[in-house]
Amino acid sequence: MSLLWFCVAWLIGIVLGDWLALPADLAGFGAGCVALLGCIWWPRRDIRLPFLLAAACLLGAARLAYAQPVTTAASVWAYTGHKVIVSGVVAEQPDRREDKQTAVLTAAELTLGKDTRQVHGRVLLKLAPHPELRYGQRITVMGGLQQPKAGDEFDYRAYLARHGIYAMMSKPKLTVHPDTDEAGTWWQRATLGLNDHARRTILHLVGEPHASLMVGILLGVQSTIPDDVLDAFSATGTSHILVISGWNISVIIAGIAALLARFKVARKRSALVSGPLIVLYVLFVGASPSVVRAAVMGGLAV
Repeated sequence: MSLLWFCVAWLIGIVLGDWLALPADLAGFGAGCVALLGCIWWPRRDIRLPFLLAAACLLGAARLAYAQPVTTAASVWAYTGHKVIVSGVVAEQPDRREDKQTAVLTAAELTLGKDTRQVHGRVLLKLAPHPELRYGQRITVMGGLQQPKAGDEFDYRAYLARHGIYAMMSKPKLTVHPDTDEAGTWWQRATLGLNDHARRTILHLVGEPHASLMVGILLGVQSTIPDDVLDAFSATGTSHILVISGWNISVIIAGIAALLARFKVARKRSALVSGPLIVLYVLFVGASPSVVRAAVMGGLAV
């Protein structure tokens, strides 16, 4: 029951922090002081609990304040509304569609007119389907830097902000630098490269729409699934099958368990084998937060 009260206090702190625009340092300092008072009065639960709830409230306000972006001359989103040249690294595996691809660029350098400077931040790129980009590539784009629009029904700007993206480019001129060393971690380049190879192989060997469904279920890639198929899954409430979730992890675990059972492997040893295989699968599909959460819950079930 106490945990519920702390969660409520945290959420109230977020609301109050947004309403009062509390500075992060002030809210954090206040939370520390109030928590210290709660510790001093620890034997008295009737006094301790209100102090600790107040500390949770102030921590919620501090968390909100720390999450807000600080715009400086080195922030790439500070140049929205201008035609610029931005160089950087593809931060994650692009979302590929039949007629387009969407990529996220981690900016490193920006040129505005004759002025070139080092910058930081992430930019959403809406590009033609070719050349296909991949994680870790170094690229340069030239075009108008825009601020994402906030729609009435869906706040696209807020959605991108939750992913740390505050600027975007639509159909910029793209230059890929194949002769430079690729950035990013080697293991992520290897696993995402294997993932992309598997996607291409399935699409080549299996007919549609079965190939797209297989890619969605096994790899969590929805970009090749036809819109009418996606609508059908949404209408029947089964669209969760097409993303990597607990259901997919359960299928993987059940498959591993059934395979090991045929070889008469003991349950404890089966769990020891399943754990590393689940980790490899998580890396294989990109290790997004939702996949990691599903894998943790699946691992606990094992």
